[in-house]
Amino acid sequence: MKTQGLNRKQFLQGQFKGELALRPPWSKEEATFIDTCTRCFKCAESCTSNLIVKGSGGFPEMSFLRQGCDYCEACVQSCPESALSLTHENHFYPWSQKAFINQQCFAAQGITCRSCGEVCETDAIEIEIKLGGVSELRINAAACNGCGECLHVCPAHAIEIQKKNILSQSEKCTDDVYPVSKIPCGENL
Repeated sequence: MKTQGLNRKQFLQGQFKGELALRPPWSKEEATFIDTCTRCFKCAESCTSNLIVKGSGGFPEMSFLRQGCDYCEACVQSCPESALSLTHENHFYPWSQKAFINQQCFAAQGITCRSCGEVCETDAIEIEIKLGGVSELRINAAACNGCGECLHVCPAHAIEIQKKNILSQSEKCTDDVYPVSKIPCGENL
């Protein structure tokens, strides 16, 4: 994931990684998006799920606190400046973000919870029951479409939506399955 230099606002808000914001689906590359977007907010007005919020600098960002994106395409159709661009090539890939489950996950602590897996329409969250009834969760990145539906149902607030390439090579499995505990795949399978 590309990062930008840390500005004062990010520092004061504790955003030390300098990560780029999660933009609406079908957004152009960040620099092009910033140059093209006029902050008219028509994308947010057209979003029936109210997932698009005013972010840093007044630019639209995604908030999955209420529900996930259903890719209705209303935002991209309402964008007058083409900062959001739906093409034949990117129709099935609205963005490169994926769900990531961190150590706060109840399953990682031995508590049974399957909320995220139950709402995942693409079955990207794989739940494996271990001895004693404890679950082990993994994200199949190839199946995850980054919709954010799993984020708002997580009682532990353990799910983050991040750009796909944010994980380092040591945290990735070769088959694009990200384990909940970030243990290298050979030890987690």
